[in-house]
Amino acid sequence: MDQGAHGLSTGLEYRPGSFAKTDEIIQLVKVIEPYGGIYHTHIRNEADKLLEAIREAIEISKKTGAPAHISHLKTWGKD
Repeated sequence: MDQGAHGLSTGLEYRPGSFAKTDEIIQLVKVIEPYGGIYHTHIRNEADKLLEAIREAIEISKKTGAPAHISHLKTWGKD
């Protein structure tokens, strides 16, 4: 962050990021929060577990104080 980074990003739908636990991500995001860093995430699931994946991003933001940005947020269908 001291060298110009704006935050931390994760690709939780892809390997190896898909193996990361929520608590592990929270610990990492806590490092960037004091710098005003932003947590950018490609959430774990964009289909049948979309809401669960969005809730995870919100939880990480709430528990760390860092704002979250969800990449490629999109939905379709009735459910």
